[in-house]
Amino acid sequence: MPRDAPSLLALSHSTWDPASRFRVLQYLPHLERLGWHVAHAPNRPARPAPRGQSDRRRRLDHWLRKQSRKLDIRRARRFDLAWVNRDLLASDPRWEERLAATGRPLVFDFDDALFLSEGRPHFARALAAARWVLAGNETLAAAARRFTDRVSILPTTIETGRYRVATHAPGRLRIGWCGSDLSIHQTLAPRLPLLAQLQRRLGFRFVVMSWPRPKLSTELDWDFAPWSPDAEARLGDWFDLGLMPLEDTPFQAAKCGCKLLQYLACGLPAVATPLGINAAFLAESGGGLPATSDEDWETAILRYGDPAIRAEAGARGRAWVERHYSLERWLPEIDRLFRSLLDVPCTR
Repeated sequence: MPRDAPSLLALSHSTWDPASRFRVLQYLPHLERLGWHVAHAPNRPARPAPRGQSDRRRRLDHWLRKQSRKLDIRRARRFDLAWVNRDLLASDPRWEERLAATGRPLVFDFDDALFLSEGRPHFARALAAARWVLAGNETLAAAARRFTDRVSILPTTIETGRYRVATHAPGRLRIGWCGSDLSIHQTLAPRLPLLAQLQRRLGFRFVVMSWPRPKLSTELDWDFAPWSPDAEARLGDWFDLGLMPLEDTPFQAAKCGCKLLQYLACGLPAVATPLGINAAFLAESGGGLPATSDEDWETAILRYGDPAIRAEAGARGRAWVERHYSLERWLPEIDRLFRSLLDVPCTR
């Protein structure tokens, strides 16, 4: 790497949580290819913490994270730019303020409605400390603009080259859902009684991809597919149709639609609650159907029982993600923004 290459320190919760992977980590090797010197500093130990930790272990891990973040802030002085995803440590804005005090431009990135939770004071102070703010969609950007005018939208994107396009063969329809254990309880669990009723009438298989294996209290007959980064890029090996139900809350209305983009990137049609950005994704892509009422869900599932219709919708969705929400589409934008904060010309 040339000595005069611009340098970037990326700070995230972990190496595996969705925000870290989709908002930051997938960009780093590509930024390096464009001439950046990059390094990654996750929380150590990673966040979020495993469930069931003892209070003693939780206190110890928090102390260890604090010591680690102190070192990260000192280390940031050797870099030209710091890129923070969501927060540095436990929604305490003093850590972002300390990072900004190093004199290095701070880019604060977020993809959830942090301003709706008890983290609102952190949100305002972190944005004030940032040289620039990256928001995952217009709803989030509008909230950020209440505190700063230094805001750009960086949508959550998909590295489409990693995602295998599904083949739609005749056979029993496989309906799938992919997501975290927390998301299961927030969004999938309320739909389980309906899905059980529809399964008895329509006879589809249902697959949940997550980790660890969830405990579902339901009459729905379901199969488990262990999640991994490789597995999520091959959803068509387990699913023919992807579901993304949401609950009508302000927090979920501000979501960035990553699950829906993943289904479409795999060439899978999707049925989703048309809330927030999901409504625009469904309308613009032609790769899925909106569902609000029980009748909507049944009608959509029946329609996608036809493999030819699934293949056509899946091809439209994949092409749309490639054009509008792929990493390849947004990589030049983030490269230009970061260089502009340092007044360093682009290499291409």
